[in-house]
Amino acid sequence: GSLTMLVLDEAWLFLKHPVFQDKINEWLKTLRKKNVFVVFATQDVVDAIRSPLFSTVVQQCLTKIYLADPMAETAAMIEAYRAFGLTDAEISTIGRAEMKRDYFYTSPMGTRLFQLDLGKISLGIIGAGDQKMLDGLTDQHGGESGYEYCGDILKAKNIDYSIFMENENTGG
Repeated sequence: GSLTMLVLDEAWLFLKHPVFQDKINEWLKTLRKKNVFVVFATQDVVDAIRSPLFSTVVQQCLTKIYLADPMAETAAMIEAYRAFGLTDAEISTIGRAEMKRDYFYTSPMGTRLFQLDLGKISLGIIGAGDQKMLDGLTDQHGGESGYEYCGDILKAKNIDYSIFMENENTGG
């Protein structure tokens, strides 16, 4: 019923495991009707191409976002990107894109290179992958209604965010 996102990070692991292959094949063909969208994330397009589910992924996952890839215009990678239906010009765009800043979007609505040039604070929050630190914050504040983790995450990562805070002494 309600909009749901199913994220399969390091999707290559799921795509090559027989138990998950059948389930993913079913999900891709049925979950959209149930208001669920599936996100596959993998570092290597070749892993997806080698999967028995490749044709299903291409047909059912109409929106794709490609990371910058300085190897995109090598012979082997050109063929991999072509398998996803990209043109040589689009592959060249991915090859010239800047790592950790540029992303190439494709869908039936069109294509576009866009930037997601996140600063140190944004990356500190969304890249808060230190599970031990996050578990500690949850244990410490889990029962508090409305507790906001952002400040403590940034403190734990030694990121000074004080210039973005209101100055309580000046009322500003």
